[in-house]
Amino acid sequence: MKNNRSLIALVILILPLATSLLLPSIADAASITLDRPSGAVGTTVVVSGTDFAGQLATIYFDDKKVMSDIPVSASGDFSQAITVPSGANGEHTIRVTDSSNWSGSAATIKFTIVPGISIFPNSGKYLSRININGNGFPIYETDIKITWDNTILNISPIVADKQGKWYYDFEIPNAVAKGEHFLGAFSKTIPADQITKMPVIVVPWAKITPTSGPVGTKINVNAWGFRVGEDGITLTYDDQIMIYNINANAEGSVINDQDKRIGDTTEKPIFVVPPSAQGVHKVGIFGSSFTPRGIFADMDFVVTPSIEIDPKTGKEGTQATIKGFGFAQNDSVTLSFDTTVLKQTGVADATGSFSVVFDIPQSATKDHTITAISSKGQSAKTTFTSEKTVSREVKLVSPAEKAEFTFFNSAWEVFVGTAKYLFGVFDYLNGTQRTGYESASIVFDWSDIGLQEISYVIEIASTSNPSMPVLTKEVKGKSEYSLSGNDSLPTGTYTWKVKSRYDGADGQWSESRTFNITAMSGRVWLFSVAITVLALAAIIFIVLLIRANMRRY
Repeated sequence: MKNNRSLIALVILILPLATSLLLPSIADAASITLDRPSGAVGTTVVVSGTDFAGQLATIYFDDKKVMSDIPVSASGDFSQAITVPSGANGEHTIRVTDSSNWSGSAATIKFTIVPGISIFPNSGKYLSRININGNGFPIYETDIKITWDNTILNISPIVADKQGKWYYDFEIPNAVAKGEHFLGAFSKTIPADQITKMPVIVVPWAKITPTSGPVGTKINVNAWGFRVGEDGITLTYDDQIMIYNINANAEGSVINDQDKRIGDTTEKPIFVVPPSAQGVHKVGIFGSSFTPRGIFADMDFVVTPSIEIDPKTGKEGTQATIKGFGFAQNDSVTLSFDTTVLKQTGVADATGSFSVVFDIPQSATKDHTITAISSKGQSAKTTFTSEKTVSREVKLVSPAEKAEFTFFNSAWEVFVGTAKYLFGVFDYLNGTQRTGYESASIVFDWSDIGLQEISYVIEIASTSNPSMPVLTKEVKGKSEYSLSGNDSLPTGTYTWKVKSRYDGADGQWSESRTFNITAMSGRVWLFSVAITVLALAAIIFIVLLIRANMRRY
């Protein structure tokens, strides 16, 4: 007996610990979210869950099971789409449980059903019947009314049942216009603007989208009123056949609502507007002998002007072609590149098209607007992008060809240069070394291209080895360069040239010019020697004079 009591006590102690290890903690209790908080009956809602413990989940709408055996990931997550079942207007509860049967692995969330209507079929001829189903109305709602193109039908009041549902068999009125009409509903507590109106197509009728645009626009054609599965349906544009061998669907409609399926060879009712003059053009649709031409009224498509340029990018001087479409026949068209009017003009042919070739002019910006304006006031625009290159060659200004420069232009410069050389000797003894005499004072000048953020590269090479530059410098923001104290050019003959650099792209090298650097002229040398001799003589005289005075004392 004592052993049994000990065993029971041990179980009581171990059980909570085992439970905490095998099941998630309360802090990780399951939760669910919805991709929308409300919707009508039949709406698709995505339920997403996190932190579930079981392997399979089940979804309930109120107390009705709507989906089961939903796989739960190893991390406790799932996502599942459900369809909102029948229910009255107001709040309802979506609840999720899982196969762990643990209370912490369940969650609920509120969802609001809003009123709505559905119809079947959505098209028909005069006096055809349309089934209208109402859902999501208040329980036993009375005096529900139906509208046809916002006009209230003169019918007996409709009453909803205990689930907020109701039904009415509607007959398309006689002598209404073919095309798209709308059914709506409202009640004492539900205004008409809270219920989405449903379109009803009175057949035969067709429509196109869009109804206007430039040449090249894709036109989508939808039509209702063919025989079920009717084949050989044809689309025309100004009586020119664009597509044929289209098949109607099971409702006798031609609708481009999906891509072609594997094995489906049926043509889809969509085509591209061919070159056409500006104005109204006719789109037609007809079938076999059951629905010959004339059963469906032609639809209007308005062509608007447009232009395109080829290529769309390039540099100054690039030859480009502007093509215009959708202008009036024989109309003259003026073209401009940004604010510059081009000398070339376009003349539209019978299809409203023209083609003009021109050279891209110089510009200081990257993006440009090409504008076409016809004599009748029609206009169109497109864009052109300048490439990041500079095609213009830089023009050298100074120094001139075969210019002469010297290290020392005067006796004073000789003394200054000698002093600097002596300081260079001292620097060498201290562990540093100068490269020699500084270069002659030279300012290189060239033409300014005028583009923003442009820079230039100047290159100087000895004529004895032109393939090995002795100096290469990038100059930003100005079109000149002065040799600095760090630029060492010994005596000799050199060439110099310049190229532009814009946004990382280099232009062409300029022409090359030569210049010569010499040590000093003969005249300066004679003056320097004479001054040196006089200076030494003066120094000797002063020294002798000082010594003579010292002997007297």
